[in-house]
Amino acid sequence: MVLKHSLKNALIPVVTILGIQFAQIFSGTVIIESIFGLPGLGRFLLRRHPPARLPGDPGINLLVVSMIVVLNLIVDLFYAVLDPRIRYS
Repeated sequence: MVLKHSLKNALIPVVTILGIQFAQIFSGTVIIESIFGLPGLGRFLLRRHPPARLPGDPGINLLVVSMIVVLNLIVDLFYAVLDPRIRYS
C-alpha cells in the first residue's frame, strides 16, 4: 500500500525527465542520421540545407516541433493521472 502512494509521487519527476529525453531524441535525428548514413528526415534536412531552402525545410521543422509539442501535452496530461491534486481548468 505504501509503495502505491509513494510511487505515484515519485513518478512525476521521472515523467518530466522522460519527456525532455524524448524531445532531445527527436531533435538529435539530424546528427545520428548523418553520422551513421541512415535515410530519414534528419538526413533529408541536412542534405537540402545549404544549397536551397525550399519547402522541405519548414515542413520538416514543423513536423519535429509538432511532435515535441504533442509529447509535452501528453506529459502534462499524465501529471493529472499521477497526482489528482493537479487539475487543469
